[in-house]
Amino acid sequence: MRIPDGITIESGKKYGVEFCFCPADFSAERGGTQIRVLRPEDDLRVLCTHWLIDGGAEREKLWDIYYALENRTADFDWDRFLDAAGERRRKWMICAVGITHKYLGLDIEKTPVAAEAKNLPRWITDTIEKEWKSDVKFKYLQASLTDAGEFFRQVRKRLPPNPIQATVEMEGDFDDKPRFVYQTANIFYRLLPSIKRFSKSMFPNFFNSKNSNLKK
Repeated sequence: MRIPDGITIESGKKYGVEFCFCPADFSAERGGTQIRVLRPEDDLRVLCTHWLIDGGAEREKLWDIYYALENRTADFDWDRFLDAAGERRRKWMICAVGITHKYLGLDIEKTPVAAEAKNLPRWITDTIEKEWKSDVKFKYLQASLTDAGEFFRQVRKRLPPNPIQATVEMEGDFDDKPRFVYQTANIFYRLLPSIKRFSKSMFPNFFNSKNSNLKK
């Protein structure tokens, strides 16, 4: 996409997602104030990354990706969408497009990723279909403390970790190799934060008094 002369481009990275602001072409006005928004390519990359990091469990949210692609403009920059966040995430984006094609019927024949997107690793489709069939939906453990049955169902749901979620959180490759390494690493990656959240839920008075003492 051509950027007009005199327009400043601001780029960076936030929450692990590359972004680029173009104030002139991509802004909205609210209350007399110009608000900068993500370019369509970056917005789609955010949608894909968030859907994948949820482990492919949210079928309805896949429609967000479908409509973003279905309604893209003629000057949609595929190179920016695919390559701005690096080679590894390029494969993530292609798989997200392929998943949308496979399960929601998105027409990708005239896209530059048609061939690659149709070649999804088997572990990805197996994970998605398992999640969609499951009656146990993801909840935070601390929200299940008052229901022992639900608590242990949530623990069981996390072991082993969802392969898609584990791979994305560990910045892994979407290739045909087994997910064991990423899933094992993800257990340790999540363990300490989970213990901290669980402890704060179990012993709120202790942590509240500790924070009060630190402020003195």
